[in-house]
Amino acid sequence: MKKIQVLVFCIVLTNIATAQEVTDKGTIWIGGNASFASVSSTGATASSITLSPTLNYFIAKSIFIGGAVNWSRVSENGNGGSSFGVGPHLGLAFGTEASSSIPYVAAGLKYLSNRTDQSGLPVLNRSGSDFFVAGGFNMIVRESLGIIIEASYHIQSFEGGASFNSFVLGIGVTGILN
Repeated sequence: MKKIQVLVFCIVLTNIATAQEVTDKGTIWIGGNASFASVSSTGATASSITLSPTLNYFIAKSIFIGGAVNWSRVSENGNGGSSFGVGPHLGLAFGTEASSSIPYVAAGLKYLSNRTDQSGLPVLNRSGSDFFVAGGFNMIVRESLGIIIEASYHIQSFEGGASFNSFVLGIGVTGILN
């Protein structure tokens, strides 16, 4: 029985120490998410794949700078397109020593490059920008592993005047290096 009590005590102590270090200066969060979607309707099938790795470095207690890359590919009955984005962001995490879930907010700007391929039409290449704000939680599940749940709002503008606004909900994994 004593061994079980000692084990439980060590696990609790480790989780408290981990939460304290998760937002300390010098900590790195490496993570991202991936998604695949397929939609079928009468006579049409569309699919998309997205990869979004991120890197955040805490420059001070609870303040991080980082960068993100996004790549996605969409196809529908021989037509399709791809998108690539890269850029910096700045964020603030709100964890405490007892936190097992670290809330955060971030804002950033990405350079975007899109390519659209449609049957019978010339390939369309265009560049633009993506300003975004995000908020989420890094739920600590192990000493150096977290699950990210994030909501973000994007304002995308492209050359030629096209613009898009989008709301995105995502889930991903992050590694925590102290």
